Amino acid sequence: MIGNWLVNLVMGIVTAVVSFQTVLESCEELKAEIKKARKFYTGTTKARVIRVEEEVFLGGRIYYWPVFHYEIKGVEYEKRSRLFTDQITGFDIGQVCEIRYNLDNPNEFMVAEDQKSYDQANSIAMKHVAVLAGGSALVILGIFLKFGWSRG
Repeated sequence: MIGNWLVNLVMGIVTAVVSFQTVLESCEELKAEIKKARKFYTGTTKARVIRVEEEVFLGGRIYYWPVFHYEIKGVEYEKRSRLFTDQITGFDIGQVCEIRYNLDNPNEFMVAEDQKSYDQANSIAMKHVAVLAGGSALVILGIFLKFGWSRG
């Protein structure tokens, strides 16, 4: 009899995969946005971090997004950055950064010094892929140990 443990296992796997997929998509979107900003955002100005928002992903992993305030041609903007970090010290309230913005739509911006964030997005994505692969291997091993493995 398979029992409830298999149902719980499957539910746990599905939940983990969905969570990992969300993080991987966020990383890929960030990298795409950085590439776009490098190419098309030609305006520059200074922006100040006014707060840092956090989101807790499944498994308790916390990611932080800075919210910037900046002014362009007398119009004030307050916008959450696409850049995120897994370290609370990544952006400090009051910190001033140079940003690049879209001249046609100043709501679209990116912190000018983006290489660290691009590299971090790659690193976070690779860590999640490694954890998912390792976890999958352990699940398969557990199933084989539970039900036995016979060579034919």
